[in-house]
Formats: sequence, structure tokens, C-alpha cells
Amino acid sequence: VSAKRLTKTIKLIGTIQAKRSTYLVAQESGILKHTNPAGKKLNKGDIIAAINNPDIEKGYLLAKNLEKIAKTNFDRQTALFDKKLASARIEEEARNAFIESQRASALAKINYDKTLFTAPFDGVIGMYKVREGSFVQTGDNIGIFYDPSELIIEFDISASILKHLSDKPSIQVDGRSFI
Repeated sequence: VSAKRLTKTIKLIGTIQAKRSTYLVAQESGILKHTNPAGKKLNKGDIIAAINNPDIEKGYLLAKNLEKIAKTNFDRQTALFDKKLASARIEEEARNAFIESQRASALAKINYDKTLFTAPFDGVIGMYKVREGSFVQTGDNIGIFYDPSELIIEFDISASILKHLSDKPSIQVDGRSFI
């Protein structure tokens, strides 16, 4: 009599999920625009989707333009001051206005960035929970983004089958072997 390895195949129901994933949650309200379709692979930093909010967009553009104007005025006042054609007070006021405009522009950019969903890592866009063109509010779950390179497979094995398994069973899922 020779020893042979017995193989038994059983089918189990389980779940597969990505080890790394993130929910896309609206941080501002507005109309949702899917920049990329579900299932598309993206690199870290790519835009997944955006929320169209004209007030935030206009505020950001206005702040950027006011910053440019304040910079131009500050540069002009500095040049005049250097030539002794303007007082130190006027140059200081222009400097303070420019600094304030930079602060306002930075705050407007932070608000604008809240309307963009960017990929936090290389991955794939999951299913959207909200259709493109729908109005979303702060806190709405828009969808999911995940990294399919590392997956977690979970399934339950009944005690009657478990007692017949060796200490290190061989597991195959769709032809791929796992420990």
C-alpha cells in the first residue's frame, strides 16, 4: 500500500475586498461630474470626479485674480520706494495687501480642492453610488476607490469540514494557489 494525497474540492461563498480602499465622500455641495468612469485605473493624484459649484469656482478665480493685482501693486510700490518716489508706509500697505490676498487665495484654493475627488493612491474607481448630474450635499457617499493589487478573501468553513483539513491546507481560487 502506498500513501497518496487526497484532494477534495469544496465550493464556498465568501467576499473579496481590497486591502486598501477609500470611500469618496462629498466635502461640498453641488452637481456631480464623473471625470472618469467606474472601472478605470488611475494613478495617485488623478481626478476621479468633481463637484460643480459655481460659487466656489468663482470665489477661487476671483481670489487668484486679486492676488495677481495685489502682487503687481506691491511690485510697483516697492520699485517706487527703492527710487525714493513712494513712502515706506505706502510700500508696507501694499505688502500687507499682497500678503492678505495670498491668504485669501490659499483659503479659496482649499475650498476649491474640496470639490475634487483625487486618487489617494494608484487604483481603480469602483461603482459610483450617485449618478453624474445629480445634486450632492456635504457628507454624501459618492462611491469607492480601491487598490486591486492586494485583496482580502474571507469565507466561512463549517466545523465538520475544518476538522479534516491539515494544518496548512492548499487553497485555490479560480486556479490561483494560496498557502
